[in-house]
Order: sequence, then C-alpha cells, then structure tokens
Amino acid sequence: MTARVASSHGAAPWPARIRRGMLWCAAPALAAVLLWMGLGGPGRDFHVPLAFSGDALFYFAQGKGTIEHGWWWHNPSIGVPLPYPALVFPQNTNVEQAVVWLVGWGTRDGVLGVNVAWIALVALSAASATWGLRRVGVSMLGAIVSGVLFAMTPYAMYRNVGHVNLAIYLVPFAATAAMLIAAGRVELTWRSRTTWVLVAGNLLLGFDYIYYAFFGTALIAAAVLLGLGRGRPRALLMTAGVWGGAIVLATALNLLPTQLAWRTYGQPGGVQHAAAESEVLGLKIRHLVSPVANHWFPPFADWQRLEQRADFPLENENAYGRLGSVGTLGFLWLLLVMVLPEGARREDDGDATAAAARLTCVALLIAMVGALGSLFSLLVASQIRGYNRIAPFIVFFSLAGLALAIDRKTQARRWGRRVVWAAVLVLGVLDQWPPLGDLAADRRVIEPEFRKIGRFISQLESGLPAGAMVFQLPIRPFPVDEGTDTMGIYDQFRPYLASRHLRWSYPALSTEQQRWQQRAAGLSPAELPSFLADEGFSAILINRWGYTDLGQSIAQSLGEGPRAPAVLSQNEDFIALDLGRR
Repeated sequence: MTARVASSHGAAPWPARIRRGMLWCAAPALAAVLLWMGLGGPGRDFHVPLAFSGDALFYFAQGKGTIEHGWWWHNPSIGVPLPYPALVFPQNTNVEQAVVWLVGWGTRDGVLGVNVAWIALVALSAASATWGLRRVGVSMLGAIVSGVLFAMTPYAMYRNVGHVNLAIYLVPFAATAAMLIAAGRVELTWRSRTTWVLVAGNLLLGFDYIYYAFFGTALIAAAVLLGLGRGRPRALLMTAGVWGGAIVLATALNLLPTQLAWRTYGQPGGVQHAAAESEVLGLKIRHLVSPVANHWFPPFADWQRLEQRADFPLENENAYGRLGSVGTLGFLWLLLVMVLPEGARREDDGDATAAAARLTCVALLIAMVGALGSLFSLLVASQIRGYNRIAPFIVFFSLAGLALAIDRKTQARRWGRRVVWAAVLVLGVLDQWPPLGDLAADRRVIEPEFRKIGRFISQLESGLPAGAMVFQLPIRPFPVDEGTDTMGIYDQFRPYLASRHLRWSYPALSTEQQRWQQRAAGLSPAELPSFLADEGFSAILINRWGYTDLGQSIAQSLGEGPRAPAVLSQNEDFIALDLGRR
C-alpha cells in the first residue's frame, strides 16, 4: 500500500491534492465528453429536445416550468384558465429539478436546460459510482473505469431524457451502504466522511423518484440480515438505521406536499395500477445478460435477431435492463461466487465480493417475474410495479464484483493493471455505445419536427399578446393520456415546449380543472368559441393529428356559430383560430 504523503500540518501538499482532485474529476469529465460526442458533439443543437415523444414531453414540460417559473410545483403557463398544481401528479423528482434549476441560471430555454441537466446527471452518475466503488475497496483506476461504464450503462442510455426521473446518479449511495453493511464493515462515527456522505446521498435519494428509494431501503434491510452473522450486531443495526432511515425520512417528507395537494385539489383521475402489472414489468435475467439492440459485433447482432424472432411474452420497458458485456461478466462472476463461496473467501477484500454477490441475488429475488415484488404489489402496494427498475443496483454490484476481481489479479503488476483497465474501458464503452447512437440518430426526425412546430408557434405568438391563453383541441385526459388517432401520448405538450409567452389549456390535473374541461367538452362546437372568449381565451389550437379527417370537420363546426373565430394560422399539423377576430 502506498503511504500518504503529509505536510507538516498533517494534510497532503497542494500538488498531491491537485492530483487527487483531477483523479476524482476524471470519471464525470470522461462520461460527459463521451456523452456529448455520442450525441453529435459540436454539430448537435441542444436547443432541440433529445427526445420528443411520449413521457419525454412531460419531463421537458416539467423542467421548462422549473426554469421559467422558479420551481416545478406550480406552472401558470399550462392547465389554464385555472392553476396547474403539478404536485397532484406525484413525480416528486426534486433533486433532478434542483439540477435543472441550477442549469436555469445559465439559460432561460427550458429545452436546453433539460438537455444539459441530463448530461450533468450522467456525469454525476460517474462521480457517485466512482466514490462508492472506492469505499468498497476498488482501486482508483478501477473505480474510474467502472464509474464511467456505470454512468453509460444501457439502462441509463435507454431511459435518457425520456425518463429523466430514472436517472441513476443517486443509486450508488444506497448500493454502497448495502454492500458495507452486508460485508459487516460498519464503523458509524460522525467524524467519518463516509458516514456523512452516505447520509447525505441517501437523503437525496429519498427526495427523488420513489422507485430507487424503495429498492435502496429493501436492499439495506436485506443487508442487515446478511451482515448479522459477522458480529457487532448493535453497530450494524445502528448503521443500517441511520443510512436506511435517511431514505425513509426523506421519502416521507418528499411525498408530504403531494398528500397536502390532494386534500386541496383532489387526486388525479384514471391512475390505477393493478398488482398484475408487477409481473408484466418484472425483471428478466435474459434481458440483463443479452447484448443491446443494433450492436456492431456480428454475433451479438445475430443474438438480437434470434431474440426478436423468438417473440418472448411480456416484452416492454424491462428490455432496457441490459448490463452491457462488462457488467454481464461481473454478474456471472457474482453468481459463481454464490455457487462456489470459497472463491469469495479467496478474495482479500473484506467480504465485499461476497456482499455484492448476495445482494445481487436478493435483487433478483425481489424483482424477477413472479418473485417477492409481485407479492408486495399484491399484499401491500400495487403502485410499485416496475421492478425491472432495480437494474442499476445490479449493475453497480456486478461492476464492483468484477473490479475487485481484476484488481486482485493485477495487484502485483502495476502496468499490467493499467493495460487491463484501459482495455476494459475501451471495450466497455464500445459495447455500450449503440443505445447512445440510436438516441443520436433520432435527431434526423426530431430536429425538423421541432423546428417546424417552433416556426408555427412563433407565427402564432406574433399575432397574440404575451400571456394570451390558447385552448387546445382535442381535449385529452391527464395523466392517463394514451393519444388518439395518430396523435401520440402527451403530444399536446408540444406547443408549450416550443412557445415563449403563450399559456395553454393542456393538461387538466386538479379536480376543478377536469370539471372545467368537461364543461367545455359538453358544449357544441358552435357554442364553444363564445364560451372560451368569455373565459379569457384568445385562440383555439386544433391538432390535426387528433382527428381522422385532420381536423376539417371540427374547424368548420367552430366557424358556424354567431361568434365564429377567424383562421389565424394553419399548416399540416395545426389550425389556429383567433377568438379576438370574428
């Protein structure tokens, strides 16, 4: 072990501090650069959404609200004419939104802000994973390489901005805590930096989307049982209580504003989750170890084609849980450790490998189709259903197990270790690159589509006063909006994302908002313009793709009343009617 060089005051001299700081910055910097390059580098316009359909539209709208109005809880630009109480829909990703808010200090463009925030979250994933891997005994070089691979794991790239709520940057704190507890390496002292970092990290985890908080708490609880046989039960229970309790406390506080909002505005309608969905969205080992789609390596491409032809049932978002080839090697090694535990005992790592192996098995027992998670959904809470989302924890444990094994095998060969880790980095990044390449390729469709909508909305804004309210047709429910005809899920968010100063009727979230829209929907097309004008609306925007005849009939019917609006603007996607000019 290399001795630490200390100054006369007991601290490392500045050159050593700078060198150490550069090492800690290596993983997040490398992850950010690789991500930027993979997305198109200097040729990519990050003012255009990286994803522009489905759930991504909701999360871009949430981030745009944070940047433009200071926080995501209330957004006066949508859901008009009544207040839009965003808290009613419990997407309490407060830590992500804090990152978006910080990015907002440098830009008022909501789309750019969310894109940059996601890149920052990927970089933070590399930083937190590097820190956690160091705590469980991985070498600095191994932690940096594994941290980059963790940040760019296929799961994270497939989720991307489309599910920014599932960014994995806080997972390593709960995973590290679970590994330390399961290995019996508990020294709870408030003078320890590790103690404070894990408390802070797990608090942040609790203040974010509930899935990782749930899985983190479950794994820490399981780690207590795994670690009890290693002695010092009191210290172990106290440590687990502090680290796991931080998640539970923060989660309760995080959900409290939503509980209060429900009392005021009512609960969102249509959001019902059945226990059976836990098996539909359950984890599959086949997905974990299979190569990613569109792989450049011919045998892996053939594997993917076989998988597609097999037409397996229950294929959905659970297919995102790919470990990558490096992670798969670590996963298989950990399974071997469970079968041949003497292999773990030969690892001089303070039982970290055994802890990673056992926690991986616990994660499988929780999340696989028909496993313990299904019982929890059946008997306790069916709202927790996407058990495949435990995949980032398995990625962390797998990379930790493999890194510890590589470090041990190369312990006596300094240059050999560097060569091995360099090869792991290059091969791992290349193996995990296709999902990022697919995301980058989407720009060919997204950029012209977003610019076309932007031109139309800019033209609409030039004819309406700032802050004018626009009523959107067809009326769509929220948050359960499954699209209609050829209009996709949450497509009514698109005009808002392209606008600068208009206010939009979609979505209706509170009970009062939904009643108001039901009242509007009950009117005949001839009556609707007068009603909307009296309510303060300045225009109607018809999304043509929400109608079989591309909106021709509804536009004609709206023009038949005594206060028929004039056409303000139209293209192949929209028809805008001006309620102020009749």
